[in-house]
Amino acid sequence: MLSGTLPSLDTVKDMYYYGCEALVSAGYEQVTRHNFEKPGKRYLYDYHYSLATPLLGLGANSISYYPGFIYKNLPELDKYQKAVHKDMLPVKSGFDLEANGEEANFYMVKRLTYMKIHKSDFKKRFGTEIEKYYPEQVDALTKAALVEVDSDYFKLTDKGKYYTALVKRCFFNPLLHKRQFDRYGKKSVPDRETQVKASVK
Repeated sequence: MLSGTLPSLDTVKDMYYYGCEALVSAGYEQVTRHNFEKPGKRYLYDYHYSLATPLLGLGANSISYYPGFIYKNLPELDKYQKAVHKDMLPVKSGFDLEANGEEANFYMVKRLTYMKIHKSDFKKRFGTEIEKYYPEQVDALTKAALVEVDSDYFKLTDKGKYYTALVKRCFFNPLLHKRQFDRYGKKSVPDRETQVKASVK
């Protein structure tokens, strides 16, 4: 019988890890914080999107990506259909990642969905190591034991997998953080390490 009381955050975390262990024991592979797949099976759209592979999104609310640009289709089905029937691009909005200096941030956020980044791929794309490009973020996240960095990978720890959303937020544009803090009346945006410590329980 339901008690009407929500479980504590510690209980929710324990339930999450228990569920992960049960699925892995049953032969599934954990590929994101909340997605598990049978070996050899993969949701290719999301996977290639995370790799920043050029993609054409078809359908309402779909997202398309071309190196340096990202577009989102109209979310309303009727408006999407009308645009298609009129031979118009059914695009609601687009963003120039390169012009706004967001290409590396976009890459980090998308790749971290799959919990690890091959360091050589980052260097090939952006000309330097992740640790040099994002020294503040890497320092704060490693101190909090949310990520680990070896010679090949920048990857989430088991603890970091639970806090995937927090880790990804560390690579958002600083202006977005400022807008969020301004909205809630904060006088200043704390440094990255303080933000991480305040969010990890």
